Amino acid sequence: SLWNPLIDIDQSKNERRTFAVLASVYGEIKFRPWLKYRINFGPQYRHYRSGSWTGPDATSHLTNRPNTAGYATEENFSWVVENLLYFDKTFDKVHTLGVTLLQSSQKSRRESASTSVTGVVNPLSLWYDLGSNSAGNPSYGSGFTENSLTSFMGRVNYTLMNKYLLTLSGRYDGSSVLAPDHKWDFFPSFAVAWKVQEENFMEQLNWINEL
Repeated sequence: SLWNPLIDIDQSKNERRTFAVLASVYGEIKFRPWLKYRINFGPQYRHYRSGSWTGPDATSHLTNRPNTAGYATEENFSWVVENLLYFDKTFDKVHTLGVTLLQSSQKSRRESASTSVTGVVNPLSLWYDLGSNSAGNPSYGSGFTENSLTSFMGRVNYTLMNKYLLTLSGRYDGSSVLAPDHKWDFFPSFAVAWKVQEENFMEQLNWINEL
């Protein structure tokens, strides 16, 4: 049979509902003007539900078949927590040193379940009461995933006379989704910069703001 969208207006239903909550909180402690600690926490919760139904007069096309129904749910919960320590101080008016230390952890958990039937007996029940509202055997499925990530990071910023800059950083990450012997790895980086516009020979070039 050919697909007829005019018939399927009343013979096909798909309903999706999603509920989600996001939050972000933090706290800070300043030990000295140049030394402070900060904690960030961000949880996230999401619930998803979907129901599908096709009536006895639905036209067959692609994955659409008459007299079918399905129901699926999915729940996700994740969180991230970060511990940061900041050091930022100037020495002798020409040396500026900034240090950032980070430890972070995050975890994600997902559960899902679904069922579908063919040969729906009572179309008024839609995707509810699938176990007793089908001439065939319902098919079931479920899923579960869980993963975590832990990180350690350090970064050093050094500035001399507000002209010459050096940045050194390193990050050490461990993930539960990687192979047993390769769950951790280290990622170093460095950068240097020269603020040419701060040099005396650039004072007459007013048309250059940053170089």
